[in-house]
Amino acid sequence: MSKLKHRILIADDQKENRYILARILRDQGYECLEVGTGVEALRMARSAPDLIVLDVQLPDSSGYEVCRKLKSDPATQSISVLQISASFVGPGDRVLRWRPARTDI
Repeated sequence: MSKLKHRILIADDQKENRYILARILRDQGYECLEVGTGVEALRMARSAPDLIVLDVQLPDSSGYEVCRKLKSDPATQSISVLQISASFVGPGDRVLRWRPARTDI
């Protein structure tokens, strides 16, 4: 019986960062998809990965904005997202939690 592989989408504009993370995860048996922009991450999220590792600073958009779009779309909102950064953008960015917009106001 074959073991089901979990799929992880890695979205990082630094090719070296994607390579290192994908190599580590593949060595542990995960299937990895790699993209370098927010637009590509949103497109590839439609393939329903189990997890998206999302860089905070992408060349075409903020990782926070990509995450907001993913969580606002019923087709992708259930995908877990782990945001990473080689350096913090600012002190307020160290902990940021996405909350859905309130509809009862």
